[in-house]
Amino acid sequence: MHDAICGTWGYINCTSGVACLIDMVRQKCTVSLKRYGFCGILAIVYALDLPMPKNRKDLMEMFGSMKAILGMSSDTWCSAMPKKQGALSYESMVQILEHYKCKFEVMGLGVNKNNKTVTLNKWLKGVDANACYIVVVRKHAVFIETPRIKSKWRLYDQGGVQTKKDMSRLTMKKGYGARHVQHVIKIM
Repeated sequence: MHDAICGTWGYINCTSGVACLIDMVRQKCTVSLKRYGFCGILAIVYALDLPMPKNRKDLMEMFGSMKAILGMSSDTWCSAMPKKQGALSYESMVQILEHYKCKFEVMGLGVNKNNKTVTLNKWLKGVDANACYIVVVRKHAVFIETPRIKSKWRLYDQGGVQTKKDMSRLTMKKGYGARHVQHVIKIM
């Protein structure tokens, strides 16, 4: 077991296994922070069980910690519109997980005859039970956890918690349920 220090964000235990995280009540993103584009950071917050920022000051502190981990300049994201602040690439998310010494597996994705990956909606039908994932779809990252009954999955992002009963809304024209999965990280 390894405890990691997350700067001003306290201690986390990120290699004790996902089983202790499944079925936990997770904190939701506050309404005032939903306008920021930190979906990748939020997925990492859920995956590592980091404290949820409660206000803009906490969020800016978290941005500072993430920029330090990634070796970014301190003015990165400062002049960006709020919806662009905190945006992370897939590679940056992997780097942060490695920094916290979290056990994870990058999962390969198959493609169909049109050379496209499956949509999030179809991918969710094949998830493992008792597992946690960070899934990247076009310009958005989400955290997904599945309990013992894999059809009872929960999807977390700035919009709150989504479940299977919300899938019809997620697959609408602008919903991310209809988007093709680009990357999947399974948290071990």
